[in-house]
Amino acid sequence: RRTRRRNESIEMTIDRMDEEILYAINNGSTNAYRVWITLGNPIAYKNVYLRVRKLAKSGMLERIKIPPEIDMHGRKDYRVSKEGKIVIRQRIKRLQEIVK
Repeated sequence: RRTRRRNESIEMTIDRMDEEILYAINNGSTNAYRVWITLGNPIAYKNVYLRVRKLAKSGMLERIKIPPEIDMHGRKDYRVSKEGKIVIRQRIKRLQEIVK
């Protein structure tokens, strides 16, 4: 098994659902459960969780540290990274071109 170096990028495709998840996290839903609720449950929670993990592993999301007194259950919160914001901007630009 080959391990990834710290700055080595992962080749991955981002589909519409991944874009929706990035957009939801950018708008304040910081964990997989909140994203699932915000999206209106279009897919199973486990699939949202797996996609959030994939986006975090690829560098689109950054983990937010939560103090242990607030987080009693081991919740993992995220925010959109610079790479993720680029994807969001591209999506908005693509949607604007469609509307024209």
